[in-house]
Amino acid sequence: MNDHVLDYVNKRIEELTICKTDTFNSLKSVTKTTAELFVEEEKGILEKKMNYYLAAGALAEMEELKRVLNR
Repeated sequence: MNDHVLDYVNKRIEELTICKTDTFNSLKSVTKTTAELFVEEEKGILEKKMNYYLAAGALAEMEELKRVLNR
């Protein structure tokens, strides 16, 4: 069972890393200031920020789980 759990954890780490990187790169490409954004654009940016922080937190948890399982 432990091998299946580690496989799952590794898969999720890879997926979350990709999500985090893609979201970060998307946020880096924003060229407007907050004052120049339309409401919908601002909502989109806030949603991307939320997704980035969710992915970062989940990634940290998965890495900690992997560390504990590898003891």
